[in-house]
Amino acid sequence: MYFVFETYEDAYDALPQFESDVAKELREAAKQYRRDAHESFERCDTDGFLSQWAFGVTASQREREADLADNGNLGLFPALLDESGQVHARVYKFPHKFNPGACSAVFKVQRGERAEWVNANYKRDSSYAERGLRKVWIIAPARVMPDPFNRMPEKRGLSGCAGYTGEYARLDADAAGL
Repeated sequence: MYFVFETYEDAYDALPQFESDVAKELREAAKQYRRDAHESFERCDTDGFLSQWAFGVTASQREREADLADNGNLGLFPALLDESGQVHARVYKFPHKFNPGACSAVFKVQRGERAEWVNANYKRDSSYAERGLRKVWIIAPARVMPDPFNRMPEKRGLSGCAGYTGEYARLDADAAGL
């Protein structure tokens, strides 16, 4: 289930926003994780940095889950609409070819047997129109998932993980039927 809107503003205005009991519980859990991280720091200074980091990442995840729960587990996402009315909302990220540490976001547009990769960051609508597409915004089910590109690419192992900053809301394409 998803809803299509022509502009971001229209979609944002239609996004349900309320204070849910689940969100309150998740925010309380996040506060507890923040307290646990602080207590760990007070107890052992820098020796417990890994548990402090883990408590912080988990607290961030719970806060994002609470924000999503306040929207009825629905998120706002860009999508492409083709001439036949089919919505293409699956966005893939790949490491940027010429800029280490950055990534490129692309839509996968399936047309029959042929898959076409379309840049998700075109500035002009005419760039999509040349391909018979139109950029729209959808409200669809979302979930909090790790972002594999949200870390320091030049670091490996534990130091690379320590640069990891958390989760973000992603389109749940299977639940949306996309």
